Amino acid sequence: MDDLKIIKKYYGEKMSRLCRELFPTLLETPGYLSNFLLERFEPSRLLYDDIISNNLKDGFKNYVYSFSETNTQKVEVNQTPTELLSSVGYDLYECKTEADIQKFEKYYAPGEEICTFNGGRLNWCHVFFAVKRNATELNRKDFKNPKRQDEYGTSVISIQFTRGEHNTISIKNRYNHTVDNPDATFGNNLDSIVYGLTSSFEKYYGYDLSYSSRGFEIPGYVQAEGKYIKYNYEKDNVYYCANNIIVDNHKIIRDYQQMERYIVFDYFILDLQEKKLRFYADKVITDPQLGWYGTHAYTKDTFINTFKNIKKIEVIRNKSNGHKTIYIKTKDKEIVEIEINRYNQMIRYKNNNIRKLEENYLCHNIYLEELELNNVVKINKNCLYYNKNLKKLSLKNIYEIRANFLFLNNSLKNAIFSKNFFIEDGFMGWNSVWDPQPVGIKNKLAVHLRDNHYTFGIIDLFQSIAYWIMKYSIKMANCFYNKKEMNFEDDNIKIVSIKKSSKVSQFINYIVSKLNLKKNKQLEAPIIDTELVEEKGKSKWKNI
Repeated sequence: MDDLKIIKKYYGEKMSRLCRELFPTLLETPGYLSNFLLERFEPSRLLYDDIISNNLKDGFKNYVYSFSETNTQKVEVNQTPTELLSSVGYDLYECKTEADIQKFEKYYAPGEEICTFNGGRLNWCHVFFAVKRNATELNRKDFKNPKRQDEYGTSVISIQFTRGEHNTISIKNRYNHTVDNPDATFGNNLDSIVYGLTSSFEKYYGYDLSYSSRGFEIPGYVQAEGKYIKYNYEKDNVYYCANNIIVDNHKIIRDYQQMERYIVFDYFILDLQEKKLRFYADKVITDPQLGWYGTHAYTKDTFINTFKNIKKIEVIRNKSNGHKTIYIKTKDKEIVEIEINRYNQMIRYKNNNIRKLEENYLCHNIYLEELELNNVVKINKNCLYYNKNLKKLSLKNIYEIRANFLFLNNSLKNAIFSKNFFIEDGFMGWNSVWDPQPVGIKNKLAVHLRDNHYTFGIIDLFQSIAYWIMKYSIKMANCFYNKKEMNFEDDNIKIVSIKKSSKVSQFINYIVSKLNLKKNKQLEAPIIDTELVEEKGKSKWKNI
């Protein structure tokens, strides 16, 4: 079988035609081009589309030719990596222990810490940090529109090489996943930082970087064991890829490639044979504490708890668009529907069996577009926190929504809620496109204190007050004992202005008076809509 037929078999007709156009001289050597592609690119019929859609035709051509016999010259260098990086303003540090790694966490903003700090990275990687000498002078708050290659993003980078015979490189960004492809800063090309750095690491550390990217980068692809592999989802440095491949810290895991048995979607694995939904290798999906609390607790997505007693699974494939609809039936309950797209990303979810969403339910989900949970009455905190793509939502019987629901979403326009329900801080915090008026939300929320980013309700009011006291204890004490004016505000939140200590008790008493509390009875959602207004230089609560 000639090269073009092999390429067509594994990468599709369009890719075969592209190779005929770009590499006529390489095709003169039988077997060279097809073997090169199979060695460097995991078979996928999406490769052609990704090259063309990202305008990488010339980059792909240059990358392939860079490995040909006429382009194998090594750059001769006499400077160490430390010396080369110093010439462009970096100090280089090699991390030989876990304690060495932890020293660099201080450079990262809360919520943007790289998962290297979670521990264990030295088991499979050589870890370095390169720190610009002005890194501590750069304020994260001054970079409101982060770009991967901007001054802040590249001021602290972690350069990591996989252990083994061949060393795959990853250059990790200071922004972490606030920006796209943070693990491929500088295109994972050391020479893009300073010319000769690749050869210097090879010479002075003995690394074999023949499998390095050479400046070629495809958005949505990860490099592992010398191969480019298209991924659908990334979490905790684990990449969930096409064809049920999982890349775990640059190692390719093929345990789930029995397509008739497994479906790997988002960061879940559905076992059709055992009728179980679980995480990869039963790992806990972790992330720094969601929200703006700034702690280092870790969260676990509770989505899989919904599917404990699966009786039947049916998968229907749509040949026209490549989507799959998964129908899951549990004992004596309505069928649950999960639709995944051609990239195995969950885009639609319907489940009218459950009454409550546990804390962190689908907190790491990104791509879900439609959600129907019409019998859910309570949603606990941090549910769907990271989702940015939800457009349709139905919660017909909702009663209570705790903190940070759909916090980062700015796509939701079509939403159905019940008549009265509570919300808590962070409710659709960044959403600016949803107009609540069509569903009459204005008269249905409890108390809300609103700025551009945050909405506060009265669920667990006293807990909220306790949080303010804890967070602003110095200001609060100064107010109580010195009778001075006080503003509750920081760089992200302008909560409310309470000018004298008496206003705190006035605020609490006002809310409590509206709650109609009765012993041993469920609290019914009050229909209150108030705001703190300034009248003649004084603050007062006023009904809208």
